[in-house]
Amino acid sequence: MVFLVMAIGLSAQVNPLPRMNWEQKNYDALGALIRENGNLSPSYNPACQAYAVFDFDNTISCNDISETLIDYMIDNLLFRMTPEQFHAAFSKSLPDLDVQLDDFDDALKGRKVTIGEMLADIEEDFTYIWNHYSGYNGNMSLEKIRKTRWFKDFKVRFRWLYDSIYGSVPNGLSDEWYLHIFERYTPEEIREITSESVDYWMTKPLKRSAFKSGRKGRSGRLVSTIYTGFRLIPEMVSLINTLKENGIDVYVCSASQEDVVEGAACNPKYGLNIPADHVYGIRLNKDSEGKTASGLLPGYPVTWGPGKVEAIRAFMAPGHCGKDPVLVGGDSNGDYDMMVSFPRLRHALIINKNAGGKIGSLCEDGLKDPSSRNLVQGRDENRGFFIPSKEPVLLK
Repeated sequence: MVFLVMAIGLSAQVNPLPRMNWEQKNYDALGALIRENGNLSPSYNPACQAYAVFDFDNTISCNDISETLIDYMIDNLLFRMTPEQFHAAFSKSLPDLDVQLDDFDDALKGRKVTIGEMLADIEEDFTYIWNHYSGYNGNMSLEKIRKTRWFKDFKVRFRWLYDSIYGSVPNGLSDEWYLHIFERYTPEEIREITSESVDYWMTKPLKRSAFKSGRKGRSGRLVSTIYTGFRLIPEMVSLINTLKENGIDVYVCSASQEDVVEGAACNPKYGLNIPADHVYGIRLNKDSEGKTASGLLPGYPVTWGPGKVEAIRAFMAPGHCGKDPVLVGGDSNGDYDMMVSFPRLRHALIINKNAGGKIGSLCEDGLKDPSSRNLVQGRDENRGFFIPSKEPVLLK
């Protein structure tokens, strides 16, 4: 009886999850999870802490940290390669340059364009930039070079190719393709430019912006629609800190490049305070100077889909007596596998974006079944925070 009274007294001292804009069922379920698995639970074992695993892009954040960084690097011309190196880098991970590109957003208007043709246009655009921008081999300021049609075409074509290539080549190749932007950067430099990008995009509205190319080239005139702005979702920052305060360990497992995620997740000014050894993302080769080189790190999983499950089992579970996570969170089909592969998982938190595919089926289950372990959470995509609903407010 004395022990029971003490346990009840301790439970009352659990650090509660701030109410904020959580949907009520989700708020109640997460509160119960914290009470039952946190450091004031009678069954708590500090040697076998419970742990949670979250995706990063559009789960902890609103908008994609890699895509906004690509835009930041384009706008500030932060590529560390000559036009020849640029073309070689972005073609070597694609085995067949004659593959026709997927007509993303109907931008081609029925035209047939190959990967090789698009890359050739991009190389021409970048060659002009290289020869005229003062940061490379010319004397034009960044402000002036941005006003040229060559820069505008480069931005539109590169970003459109980034979007189109996912429907044009197998997943593994499309995931690896864009990562060449980080070649010749050290991990510390990647984290630094990521922080600069986050700071910049946090001041910009969350919206779609359409950019048009000028000259025809081989690929013709294009329009690329880019999602701008970036936010860390306050409710997710709060949840992560509340879990840690209650003795539940937190990891990030992302399909973005690992140093990029660390630039936000591990930087104290953003409030997540996740240790670097708790962040798992795409890892790249390094050269003899410790700078990023071509190719993915051999023997390490690609942290998307089944690769996220592999990373959890190989790198996270062993530090927790081999246990399954008690909570995972994600928003896309790349997070589906970690939501269904762990029998002892207590809850899967799904950020609802009205997505289809496998994640859509889990979302539907959470919407229809009150007893489902799938917690469906809505957010306002225009403002970058949750709303007390299972349904989202989509970007206007």
